[in-house]
Amino acid sequence: MAAQHGLRRWSGLAALLLLAPTDALANWATTHGYPWEALRKGHQGTATFVVEVNEAGRADSCRISVSSGWPELDEATCSEIMKRARFKPAIDGQGKPTRGTYTNSVRWVLPR
Repeated sequence: MAAQHGLRRWSGLAALLLLAPTDALANWATTHGYPWEALRKGHQGTATFVVEVNEAGRADSCRISVSSGWPELDEATCSEIMKRARFKPAIDGQGKPTRGTYTNSVRWVLPR
């Protein structure tokens, strides 16, 4: 019984690792989404975001956990992520899709 319990716990932890993007982050935030005001002012920066992902693999919400230092870049980060991000949802211990959280960063660099 103890071994089965350990296996179930491991399976549950492994299932949370299955939450994964279905395409590259570079496809989510592109230079086409660079905020005009940030371009005009020469703003660059890295924004770290946290996305709540639903059972269907869609982003339900996005928040900035570490600011780029520029509100327009932070807002553009979540705006672009909410429009484009798709995920393979996590699977729970019963083999059903479940909610999860995904964290990553977008580095905004002025186009040449």
